[in-house]
Amino acid sequence: MIEVDNHKIQQGLKQFQSTNIQHLIDGANSNQKFNNKIEQIGSIQIHNHGQYLAAIVKSQTNQQKELILVRSQSSNFSNNSLSLSQTKNSEFLDRIRSLLSREQTIPYVTLSSLSTNISDSDLEKNLSQFIKLLTEQYIQKQEKVHKELENKQRYLLDFQQTQLNENKQLNEKLQQIQKQFQILTEKYEKECSRRKRLSSHVGDVLSVIEQNIPVLSDEEIRMQNQLESCQIQVNYLNKTIQHIQQFISLNQNQEQAEDLSIGNTLNFIRNYRNQIDEMKQQLQAIQTYK
Repeated sequence: MIEVDNHKIQQGLKQFQSTNIQHLIDGANSNQKFNNKIEQIGSIQIHNHGQYLAAIVKSQTNQQKELILVRSQSSNFSNNSLSLSQTKNSEFLDRIRSLLSREQTIPYVTLSSLSTNISDSDLEKNLSQFIKLLTEQYIQKQEKVHKELENKQRYLLDFQQTQLNENKQLNEKLQQIQKQFQILTEKYEKECSRRKRLSSHVGDVLSVIEQNIPVLSDEEIRMQNQLESCQIQVNYLNKTIQHIQQFISLNQNQEQAEDLSIGNTLNFIRNYRNQIDEMKQQLQAIQTYK
């Protein structure tokens, strides 16, 4: 591969004119005879400009040499292919490489001697074969790659549009969720405020209730305990009187009872009744004091 600096290439591009090689590539004037002699043909890789077909031609009239550069319209793919080739393990790149794979490459053709004469028919035949090789192995393959890239571009555009639509739908759903979340947040804050006010009100009520409940002193607690003890004694005495009354009712008709025993029993009952009355008075006095 021949490496040429940009300055020389720019000079060669200025000298690029409509030559017989161009006519052969374009398919026109294929039977036209050449007046210039091709000394060397090859491919040139130009930095940042892609690959060119270069031919050094010597004029038969004034013996001047001319550099002719030919580049196909689809050769601008080279830069893109170089950037894409950096991505590994890609099925798409593998397909592109398979499309660009060539069975033959452009050879370097050098005439054995400047004085060697070649007939126009042989030159035309060689150029025809060269152009056929260039067309089949380079231009047509790059056209296929160009179509493949166009299909890939359409696919990516469709995919991008699909992603944009899905993204739009997701944004709309997200906005709806945010609105619902905002509504629920406001409801939650209102409920928290309501419960806070209710808790404060309940606390105030409990405080009032606690203030209204009397607190018993130690003396009042002792009196309450004594009152409970007296109530127990009164209950016991009432049960005892009931038993005695039952006993009297069972034995009051007995003729063998002595008057003294009956009198003693009545005195006993009176004493207990007096004690019970005194206890009742004490209980009433305690309750009144309380």
